[in-house]
Amino acid sequence: MSAHVDINNIKERDLACIVLMLSRLGKRAEEALSHLSDSRLNKISSIISDVLSQPSSAQQDFIKSSMGKLQSENQISLFYHAHPTWVSEAFKEESSLVLAQIISLLPKEKVGMFLKDLSKEKRKKLRRLQNTRIAAPMREFVKKRCEAAFPSFNMELLKSQTFFNTLAEFNLRKFDALLQELGLSELTIAFSRVNRSAIRAILNRLQIEDAMEIKKRLKEETKWDPQILKEAQLHILTLDFDKLKAETMMQEIGFGVFSRAFSKDRVDEANYFMYRFPPQQGYMLKRYINSQESNPDEKKLHQIQSRILLAIKSLDNKKVKQANT
Repeated sequence: MSAHVDINNIKERDLACIVLMLSRLGKRAEEALSHLSDSRLNKISSIISDVLSQPSSAQQDFIKSSMGKLQSENQISLFYHAHPTWVSEAFKEESSLVLAQIISLLPKEKVGMFLKDLSKEKRKKLRRLQNTRIAAPMREFVKKRCEAAFPSFNMELLKSQTFFNTLAEFNLRKFDALLQELGLSELTIAFSRVNRSAIRAILNRLQIEDAMEIKKRLKEETKWDPQILKEAQLHILTLDFDKLKAETMMQEIGFGVFSRAFSKDRVDEANYFMYRFPPQQGYMLKRYINSQESNPDEKKLHQIQSRILLAIKSLDNKKVKQANT
């Protein structure tokens, strides 16, 4: 480890940002400093410069030691962030007493969805246990079982990345709106250089409002970056439109776009968002991520993340306009 840098004197969020930049960009980390806020820049620029001035072996020691510190102090079970259907599937065979304790660990807004996935018999038994006092050792035992049933991840490392930190605040309704927007934009981009008769054939398979929206966007004749155009067209060519349902088509296409913002060799990010969705959607996201290349192009990752952030901004602007009308 660098003799000039003591990781114990660096705040966890700053350390996570430093490790992320050094591990992903290496010697080019200093070039990316201009993209940081002034407050973050003042905290970490000298540290990054100091680490990069050391031999390669010392740099790797710094990254390894820092990752160890972050992982040991900030590992959180995905149980606390998972969609309740994942929880009910994992524990649906447990006794009513255990289920009652699991409910006490869930946020109030998730309890209803958790109960909905249980049998009527289990729900009746849980109502009878509403006023039952559970011993502290039992509560702690169930808590540990719940945490162990899900992967752990580093929340600080996730929050150190602007893109993933933005998405971490989303609820399912906002995700649905985003996936719908990404699906519409992907088809619009892919169709921008396609024969009109071929476009009509596919539009006829969509829901009327989706088809009308794409037609409207195509009339704007936006010029797309060649790389974005190529990726959109390749994505659409892989789809089997005969098997896709019109009511879920935009969402599935949106998941294909969304998945390109992830790298399958960075498991924490993929796991976190996979468990945020209900299992069927989560597995869809995982399938798309696993189909990607092992060594993703960092430029492409940044490009698709920027595109998704623009889609979020567009959705927010629409909400403001609707509120003002």
